[in-house]
Amino acid sequence: MIKVENLTKRYAGQTAIRDLNFEVGQGEIMGFLGPNGAGKTTTMRILAGFMPATSGRASIAGFDVFEQSLQARSRLGYMPENVPLYNDMRVTEYLDYRAALKGVPHRRVAERVGDVKELCGLREVERKLIGTLSKGYRQRVGLADALVSEPDLLILDEPTIGLDPNQIRQVRELIKNLGKQHTILLSTHILPEVEMTCSRVIIIHKGRIEACDTPENLLGQIRQAGGVVVEAKTGKDDGAEELKKISGVREVTTDQDDDWQVFSLRVESGLDVREEIFRLAAARKWTLRELSEHTLLAREVRGYFHSPIAYIVLVFFLLVSGVDFYFQVSFMNQRPASYSVQEAFFNSVFFWFAFVLIFPLITMRLFAEEFKLGTIEPLMTAPVRDLQVVLAKFFGALAFYIALWVPTLLYFAIFQKITNEPAANSAGAYWGSYLMLLLLGMFYLSVGCLASVVTKNQIVAAIISFSAITLLFFLGLIQFILLDVSSEMRDALGYFSSIEHMGTYSRGIIDTRPIVLYLSMTVLMLALTYQAFQSRKWRL
Repeated sequence: MIKVENLTKRYAGQTAIRDLNFEVGQGEIMGFLGPNGAGKTTTMRILAGFMPATSGRASIAGFDVFEQSLQARSRLGYMPENVPLYNDMRVTEYLDYRAALKGVPHRRVAERVGDVKELCGLREVERKLIGTLSKGYRQRVGLADALVSEPDLLILDEPTIGLDPNQIRQVRELIKNLGKQHTILLSTHILPEVEMTCSRVIIIHKGRIEACDTPENLLGQIRQAGGVVVEAKTGKDDGAEELKKISGVREVTTDQDDDWQVFSLRVESGLDVREEIFRLAAARKWTLRELSEHTLLAREVRGYFHSPIAYIVLVFFLLVSGVDFYFQVSFMNQRPASYSVQEAFFNSVFFWFAFVLIFPLITMRLFAEEFKLGTIEPLMTAPVRDLQVVLAKFFGALAFYIALWVPTLLYFAIFQKITNEPAANSAGAYWGSYLMLLLLGMFYLSVGCLASVVTKNQIVAAIISFSAITLLFFLGLIQFILLDVSSEMRDALGYFSSIEHMGTYSRGIIDTRPIVLYLSMTVLMLALTYQAFQSRKWRL
């Protein structure tokens, strides 16, 4: 349907596209993916006959777009970016005019206009002035205009730009349906858009085609790429240009941190270019402050320790746990007990109060913050898989959770140093307590991840997480509240009791059933988080 050979377009002092070669077959939905200024719109305007090329050839349905322009244009419908419309015309009036202009037989104009109004959802605004329509309806009018002559080929330039999430979803569904009857060339700079609508993708960058393949194959290649962060003082050198010369470096972006330049490098899969970077820095006499592999997990962990809320949570937790430990020791000094300080600490009311409360505070920012700030789009167009995003969020939260508990080891060490008495009855009791802390933490954090992915509001995410975790926590208490339950029911409820599990493990008794329970439930919650995240992504 489309054949492009060595297509080049030059403006004064600038080359917009250079030696493009590609073909689009009948019935394909081809995505044209690239950043703003990559050359997508220029290519589409040439194919639509809006502007000539400097050199090269392009044909539509076998007709040369330069020498047989009218025949080529009669086979296509073109929807430009920021659809230009006549604001003083009504929707039906405008579509009647465009149908006649495109050569639709007079006796079929009413039929075709009616069909495209129905297809594009314009019935309720058909009598309105175009100037009064919302951005979404203007896009629909532009799409109806492109369809009215029943073209074999649709060229759609950024069809979802400026639309709200609901309108974007509707337009994407419409494009997928149109692909059953038309060949479509669709331009966008949004990766999820081509993932869900296109059968093949062309990636264009700085006027050149970088790749052409199916979305699955391209995403596999792109998301396998690694990353390196370099912080350096490069003097008068252009650090980005020097780093681009290193073999295997695909892209370099630059940021500033006071006097330091921060370079983020995207490199080919499996390559470690840090040694080459170090040699370059030594040769150019750069001052290096950081040279590290950049991972999503590292960013998540760093994000916690750069957040003031994280330190508030840390101080709150240390305060509550410290007070709790002090009261447990004081109580045991006043009244002899058969249990150890360590056992009392991990089974106290203060402990469970702090324990249940910290999870919503840790997890409420995970996905909700990304959706609220809009940073989810650059995150999803980064070279990482969706599952990597979910796991990085989870393990970043888990790392912070573990960091909260490390200081509690000092409580027991100080107790033993001062009293010359063991804080626990056995080493197994220590291992058991902290193993159960890890298992419960993994499960409750995974619940918090799921809560965070379903909303943009961090407070709502915290409330959902707190409610779910509290419900799960009190599920194990029912066996103590309801006295007339059967022994089988009591055993079943005990199997889900966090309090009972901690009590058992803090005495050094390791039962494998809670390990299987919490690990399997963690995997289930993360799987649900992944599915919910994918669902939210497609609704952007």
